[in-house]
Amino acid sequence: MGTALASEFETRAEQKRRLPSPVGGGRYEFDRLIGEGRHKRVYLAIDGHADREVGLALIKAQAFDDLGEPRVWREFDAVARVSGHANTVTFYDSGEDAYGRPYLVTEHAAGGDLADRIADTRDHPIPLAEALRIATNVASALDHVHSCGIVHRDVKPENLWITAGGEIKLGDFGLSLGCGECQPGAGASIEGTAAYIAPEQAMGAPADERSDLYSLGALLYELLCAQPPFVADGPDAALMAHLYDLPDRPSRLRMDVPSELDELVLSLLEKAPENRPQVAAEVIDALAGIRPLSRPVSIVRRLGRKGRSHTLRRVAA
Repeated sequence: MGTALASEFETRAEQKRRLPSPVGGGRYEFDRLIGEGRHKRVYLAIDGHADREVGLALIKAQAFDDLGEPRVWREFDAVARVSGHANTVTFYDSGEDAYGRPYLVTEHAAGGDLADRIADTRDHPIPLAEALRIATNVASALDHVHSCGIVHRDVKPENLWITAGGEIKLGDFGLSLGCGECQPGAGASIEGTAAYIAPEQAMGAPADERSDLYSLGALLYELLCAQPPFVADGPDAALMAHLYDLPDRPSRLRMDVPSELDELVLSLLEKAPENRPQVAAEVIDALAGIRPLSRPVSIVRRLGRKGRSHTLRRVAA
């Protein structure tokens, strides 16, 4: 065995030794860690009963400190309620491990997440037809989620997963709340992700369905222009931009964006919720009527650091 191969084997073996013990009475055996956030670790696991790969999120103790136990279980309930739609992640199971840590079992999206897809195309912009299809998938997911009485509140590329067939699945309902429900500490805290957060969320005010549509607008902007609507030097600057700055038309940064798409994106990014599309179905209809232009693709990039990775939870406003 060569030195490099032996080293890889040892690394893999060490990773295996560090995996949690099987959960669900031995039904779910952990294969490898595929993602980690402040509140959870997400593993690829094998469902021995159904003989399939699944995504298994194991909740950290930090989540109970930040969110409280009811919010942790509320996420599980939200995933179960929206399951069954073509563009929402499928719920399989939930429970607690031997240490009392909650876990959530969902389908595994083999294509990774949309953040990776965007990162892979920095020098070759996502084709317009693909961007429209992705936006339609997300709008369809939001239409369903909102019909279930839920506001997602954290629509962003990392929370959009790609199936082996290329379809988009909305997941991670860790910040979701019921429609009309105030976030804990409303007016004194901010929850969301800086590059995609709606102005009302940035002020700590209650979010509604139109807040998710604002985030969809920011996402669509990034799909078109390879950068979010506001390129900021940190989360505070990004929040201020969402509150007070006007985004450039996407067509100023990308030549093949038709005027109808310009208008849709800018309407989604209106500061006042009442000036945006009011329901996701309006966005779906608008997207269906847009035809890509046969112009060469050219991206104009703005200077500044991109603030996509700044996630805000319980930060004093």
